[in-house]
Amino acid sequence: MSIQHQWQDVRFGTWYPDVFVFLNIICDPCFQTEIQTVGKQFPSEPFKFLEPTLRLEYREGVAMLREAGVEMGDEEDLSTPNEKLLGRLVKEKYDTDFYILDKYPLAVRPFYTMPDPQDPTWRKSRPTLTPSVSEPPLTLAEASVWSG
Repeated sequence: MSIQHQWQDVRFGTWYPDVFVFLNIICDPCFQTEIQTVGKQFPSEPFKFLEPTLRLEYREGVAMLREAGVEMGDEEDLSTPNEKLLGRLVKEKYDTDFYILDKYPLAVRPFYTMPDPQDPTWRKSRPTLTPSVSEPPLTLAEASVWSG
């Protein structure tokens, strides 16, 4: 595979981030004993994901938060509580624990990230892969928020 325009040609191709989904499909049946053992210590619901992985733009995430009563600006960075709330809202609306939030505002991404060719006030930065966040802590969702 060659990159025609930018690195996202490869990243949003057939394998990224769907390799994560593939690993879950393969590993889940193979490691049931281990999953059940960990589940006794850290109870949680089964991990849910969509094929292909749900991709939301930052603006869509902000709109979902506003509908839930959160007051924030269009170019304001997500706080940890808002990121967790967005994970719960995505779980409720799309029934998935795993999604990509992409196209962040220029103001909240590092200077070296590529501007979006359609709108230079937004960045085509590496998306945040954000599992839904549930209680109690130390689930996969609480333990990590990945920046790809």
